[in-house]
Amino acid sequence: MAKKKKSTHSYAAILILISIFLVAAGIKVYDDLLADNINADVEGTAVLYMHSRKTLDENLNMPENKSLLRNADALLRIIRIFGYSDMIRAGRYEFEKGTNNLKLLRALVTGAQKPMDITFKYAERTTDLVNFWCTRLEADSQELTSLLDTVDLTRYGLGRFQNIALFIPNTYNFYWNTSAEELLVRMQKEYESFWDSTRTQKAALLGLQKGEVFTLAAIVQKETAKRAEMPRIAGVYYNRLNKGMLLQADPTVLFVVNDKRVKRVGGAMLNIQSAYN
Repeated sequence: MAKKKKSTHSYAAILILISIFLVAAGIKVYDDLLADNINADVEGTAVLYMHSRKTLDENLNMPENKSLLRNADALLRIIRIFGYSDMIRAGRYEFEKGTNNLKLLRALVTGAQKPMDITFKYAERTTDLVNFWCTRLEADSQELTSLLDTVDLTRYGLGRFQNIALFIPNTYNFYWNTSAEELLVRMQKEYESFWDSTRTQKAALLGLQKGEVFTLAAIVQKETAKRAEMPRIAGVYYNRLNKGMLLQADPTVLFVVNDKRVKRVGGAMLNIQSAYN
């Protein structure tokens, strides 16, 4: 009788241990799958970046992502349990507070990122252009620089140093993980779309090539930031060109000097020997 009682106690103890294990496992599953994994300190929309050239571990362990996620290890664990380690897509992902790992996982696997509106206004040099785009997109700066150096600009009616002109000022819609090659292909298409038959004919009536229009526009934009003044200033320079006069444009000298501290043109800088002076 005592032996049977002892066996019953052992059986009950095992059941208690199993129950404790199941409760603990249930809590763990809930925490890994359904608990909010966006840090409570994050204000507004949380943005998670998954880089194309980084591994899954590297991405989730980046300081900015670690500070955004309440438990980065839990998300990594869930991704591996479901066998999605090689299916996570690069991109810029926006999440609201209250987002759990199940929703995070679904977004990362399906690539449910939101495109961004990027407004490009002006770049004075290729380095400025590359810096602008490669700090807003994942596009690699060295790759973009190399691609810009190899573009056949004559195909677009542009001169040797006018690769910047391919980037028409406008607001564009891009996914963050756009590559340098994809960016350049897109901008080449935008350039061709901008230079339709109507604009091409207008330039021809003025006796200007596309590259010359770009050069004149760049000088005018450097001369004034006020849109209302631009037509008048453009007219002054255009008349000088027609009369065979020197442009006497301060922006061309400032371009040669390449010193942001210089505000007034004069003195020795007027005698600098340069194609732009």
